Amino acid sequence: MIIVFNKKRLDSVVRFVEWLLPFLNGKLHAIIENEKAKLHRVDGQAISASREKSIFSLAWDIFLAAMLLYFLVSIIDSSVQQHLCVKDEKQIQKLKKKRAAKAH
Repeated sequence: MIIVFNKKRLDSVVRFVEWLLPFLNGKLHAIIENEKAKLHRVDGQAISASREKSIFSLAWDIFLAAMLLYFLVSIIDSSVQQHLCVKDEKQIQKLKKKRAAKAH
């Protein structure tokens, strides 16, 4: 993994992303350096007095919350559809019996 994520390659990826997304120009490198500083802190060194979340962790938290919400909504939707299908099937059977009784 060190070969894939060496400093030179990371810098070239950052430059490429900043080229693709000009509004990130200069900001992305600062964000990455801030995250790198958090990962490479020395034992006993204070993290941050404010304990603020980075933009990446905030985006990840929002993504996970959205995925959980989607999962819950899809489970509820599937349960309701199954219940309605069973209810409709019972209604169809009742109508068939009623129709058969009228035919005789």
